[in-house]
Amino acid sequence: MLIANSSWYLVHYRFLLIKELSKKNKLITMSPVDMNSRKLSEYSIFIPWRIERSKDTNIFSLFVSFLRMLFLVRAIKPKLVHSHTLKANLLASIVTAIYGIPSVLSFAGMGRMSKRVGLSRIFFTKILELIGYFSSHQRESRLSWVSSYKRTALIFQNPIDKKTFDNSLDRSFRGLNILIPGSGLPQKYLNNDNALESNQWYSGQTGEYLDVSNISLIYCGRLLKSKGIDLFLDICSEATFRSCKIFGSIDPSSNDSLTKDSIRVFSEQNSNLNFQGSILDPLLLLKDSYPILILPSEYGEGLSRTILEAISLKIPVICSNTATCGIFNDDLLYVANDSTKEEYMKQISRVIIDYNQSRLRDKLFNSYNFIQNDLTESSIVDHTIKLYDQLLNDHVYSYLIGKDLPKENNWLAQ
Repeated sequence: MLIANSSWYLVHYRFLLIKELSKKNKLITMSPVDMNSRKLSEYSIFIPWRIERSKDTNIFSLFVSFLRMLFLVRAIKPKLVHSHTLKANLLASIVTAIYGIPSVLSFAGMGRMSKRVGLSRIFFTKILELIGYFSSHQRESRLSWVSSYKRTALIFQNPIDKKTFDNSLDRSFRGLNILIPGSGLPQKYLNNDNALESNQWYSGQTGEYLDVSNISLIYCGRLLKSKGIDLFLDICSEATFRSCKIFGSIDPSSNDSLTKDSIRVFSEQNSNLNFQGSILDPLLLLKDSYPILILPSEYGEGLSRTILEAISLKIPVICSNTATCGIFNDDLLYVANDSTKEEYMKQISRVIIDYNQSRLRDKLFNSYNFIQNDLTESSIVDHTIKLYDQLLNDHVYSYLIGKDLPKENNWLAQ
């Protein structure tokens, strides 16, 4: 059973995993209904599950979502549950501990809560502590609980998130705690010559003189301030770029998001801005000669797939230190030292200088070589399925199966 707080997430980030699992297993997917739910139904038994993404601190809403998961898992009796995102992981850790079901909890970044201070930070730490406790314990009988260190595996997409979890639990968690970087780069991005036809960084004459008027800036992601959309818009107003293209949608569940009215105002103020909305694989469709991906996010990313996509297409990437996720560095990307438009303009100048002095091409190829082996989607899927097999082989007893199997056998014998 795969669980997430949106069908979009499962289709966008776990689709190859879903296809591979559906070949050999009866696969259940459980998430809120959205426009991607039909796609899930094609490859799995899709079960709608309501969870409110916007009500992070609404305990009643969270409890209702917990009860829904509790009853659904009780009825389905899956061999293994794989949950994604922080709130779903909290609920799944408790439910699978109650029933003694093997589970995998994937942390797709710690999100905005990991950046907060005061009471919000304490609340965030308590969530991690609860996940740690229930991931290393399970119910043995109606009233008895025991330690269980081989039942659950926690997957972190970057070493920073893994360290955050370890520090929150004072390293007392003794279960499986592993690093599998991101969801991986889809095969369609590798060796895609058609997508490189317009890219002059890759195919143009090195040593040709450029300035900012040749450059197209690209933003990909939800239109959230914490993901850097405000800073991106400030950068676009700083110089006369060829164009500034924005791929991403408004998030009505977040107070952090741009609105239709604010998009209209920004578009009126700067004719270079081009809000494209949410488009599938936008970087594959680019026809710009000199694009640069700008990723000024302070959100708490897991591992940005957009960075992998840009690198595979030989597009220079300028990002915040947060967005590097402790995996990339300045040898592979252009890393901004702070969140000011002046710093990002400095990094844009570095890209242009490296191109004008024939250094950029080598950097782009070094980045590509870094991702093409261990950061592909197929590699991530292989690691994940091997982890499933390990858990299923190591875990011996499930309270739910042990309790119900004799009853089912007796009923079937009738």
